Amino acid sequence: MAGENLIYDYALKVNIINSVASADTTFLRKALVVVAPKVTWVDTDKVIKATKTTIGNITDNQNVVEIFNGGVSEILVIATDNLAGIKDVYEDDLNNFYTILVAREFTDAQIAALDVGNFKGVLFSSSTDIPWASTQAKKRLKGVYYKLEANFFYAWGKFLSATEWSNMQYQILLGDDGIVDNADAEILFESRVSFSLKDSQSANRLSFFVQGGEAIIAPYVLKEIELRMQSETVNWIALNRPQYTLVDCAILGQYLQNKVINDYVTRGLVSGGSVEITTQGGQNFMARGTIAIPTPTALWRVMADFYITNN
Repeated sequence: MAGENLIYDYALKVNIINSVASADTTFLRKALVVVAPKVTWVDTDKVIKATKTTIGNITDNQNVVEIFNGGVSEILVIATDNLAGIKDVYEDDLNNFYTILVAREFTDAQIAALDVGNFKGVLFSSSTDIPWASTQAKKRLKGVYYKLEANFFYAWGKFLSATEWSNMQYQILLGDDGIVDNADAEILFESRVSFSLKDSQSANRLSFFVQGGEAIIAPYVLKEIELRMQSETVNWIALNRPQYTLVDCAILGQYLQNKVINDYVTRGLVSGGSVEITTQGGQNFMARGTIAIPTPTALWRVMADFYITNN
């Protein structure tokens, strides 16, 4: 109707400023699985999507299906005989996954020599060679599971499909990895190799799950925080149009502290964190931020002294 809200528009002219879409973090829960191709599979050396019903057409590896049984509905797959060449295959898909899982068809030596190119996420494999696994597992953003590949894929299915980031402490797994001696478990633990244990009184349970010698959740949580920080900063600038005075910097810093850091502290994913935004040398268009966040950790064991006291 002509003239509708004419007085309102005259008295108070409103400019609508749209916020920027939040950062997409779904790729953090996506895995790229590298397998040897089935003889009849022709789409080799390509990144393709696979589900529980289609993975059997791509590879003869019977263990990969366990990632779906763990809870993941879809994965990316490269079926190849050339592990060394995968960085060129996935270059255009780097924003679609954050984990590379390498199947047992490839040797430990091939995995150790793998150049991941521009990939900045986590590379994980399984092995039956404890000395090799001990070396590989300590490398940044690398991890090795000992021993059963079915457990390896199932654990990753559980981790990536969980509604909240979790270190998967003592998650029930599928088969017995055959560790019957506590001394072997101690070696794996000290070497930061992931493994499970089973005894006569309990189910087979994931007894350690780590990457790069740190909690498995660490790179995922830190990357998610980074993306949220960037997204919230862009949104705040778009909506508030700051002049980058000291007041503006303080307000932005407090906003990020409350909106992002405190959220992760409340959820128990980080123990703390701080944000500081300052002007940068009086320059136009620039402020400087310092974000300090402790690396996420995990509690797997308690070493206790048992005292018997007299009443």
